[in-house]
Amino acid sequence: MKRECFTVLLIVTLLLQDPFVSRTNRLMNEMKLWREQNSVYSLTEHVIEIESASFTDQFQIQYFLNGGANPQGNPLTIYKENLPVALAAPVREGYNFAGWYTDSGYRHKITEISQENADNYTLYAKWTKPIDGHYNVQMYSYQNTVTPNNRNKKLKNCSYDFVDEIQIPGMPTTRESDAVENRITDTSVCPQGICLTKDYILVSAYTANRRGTLGCVHVFDKNSGEYLVTLGMKKESHLGGLTFDGENIWVCHSDNSTLECIPYSFVKRLAAKKSKAVVDCTSWFEAFHVSNSPSCIAFYDGKLWVATHTKILNSVMIAYKPTEKGLKQVETYRIPDKVQGVAFDDKGRVYLSTSFGRQNSSYLKVYDSLERMNKKPAHPMVKVEMPPCSEEIDMEDGKVYVLFESASEKYFEGTDGKGTSVSPIDQILTLSKSSIFQ
Repeated sequence: MKRECFTVLLIVTLLLQDPFVSRTNRLMNEMKLWREQNSVYSLTEHVIEIESASFTDQFQIQYFLNGGANPQGNPLTIYKENLPVALAAPVREGYNFAGWYTDSGYRHKITEISQENADNYTLYAKWTKPIDGHYNVQMYSYQNTVTPNNRNKKLKNCSYDFVDEIQIPGMPTTRESDAVENRITDTSVCPQGICLTKDYILVSAYTANRRGTLGCVHVFDKNSGEYLVTLGMKKESHLGGLTFDGENIWVCHSDNSTLECIPYSFVKRLAAKKSKAVVDCTSWFEAFHVSNSPSCIAFYDGKLWVATHTKILNSVMIAYKPTEKGLKQVETYRIPDKVQGVAFDDKGRVYLSTSFGRQNSSYLKVYDSLERMNKKPAHPMVKVEMPPCSEEIDMEDGKVYVLFESASEKYFEGTDGKGTSVSPIDQILTLSKSSIFQ
């Protein structure tokens, strides 16, 4: 027995000392170690994939409220299956909410988290102070140093008021909620045109961001000021002036020199439904080409008076007669530069709203007649200085209705990087015609 054990021990010792056997063992050990490492690596990779998949299924949101209070509807965690998620507006006493931004410099705005932009976010609430139109009219730094007289007036010294019953969608007080509730197509809407009918007051607006969104024509009840509906107009059009000829609403599209004709009966049917939201009306109505770029428009003496805005040189206003074959050009008159609105009174006097620049005064210029305006465009019989950014005007019952764009996002907040408007006005202003001539 002892001899057999000794023999086995001797054989094992010899094998271990054999170089070939030693290399084989090392190779086997290395292969075993590689398999163990590879198994661990595969397991680790699997765990990473699981964690990554879990991570992209949910997103964490942080809110910097800057003194405001966040509503319960804004979640801290958003799950992919619940997208899109609209961001609710916070509240802050004494301020208007001006949107959520993904950067503290307020350059990148966000209104919802969707499949396309889903990510972890830190959001910053932007706030603006409420606008006091009366204060801004009175405290505006009027640039005309000439002592007020019968020819040169300042708005603050005239008899004026605001249409408090009407809240124009897209103004700072309601801008963010207007976008969420589909009263506007984009928060960048800029008011441009105004016209009065026997039933309604209409206000047009274009979208400054030009992101494929529709222009807007808002309809309000004339007596109560109730907002009724918004007509969604041509995408990315520089929607301008409005006028009413008794049967149709005419809309200026300055980007392609056309006037769109909307039957008044259609407006009445749409307004009666009180949808209080945007209704897509693109490509529903006939458009007529005109020879001058239509910035603003008025209906007077059976004609459509279409004026073209210029920044420096005198411009033109052309009268078109509606016929069965279209619009016939019948008269042409010279007008001053910077014209944004035109209206006529029952004595044939011409009223022009002129403005350019968010820090430069606007003017309401009045001429005795078309002929005198044509002869001396730079010399109106009366000129009323107003705060910046006046747009289109209309006239009824001894009042001039003036629309301003200074409270739109682009001008009020300076989102285009060109500065902010001074003395902004966010309501329709009415100016007593008699006070202009006193």
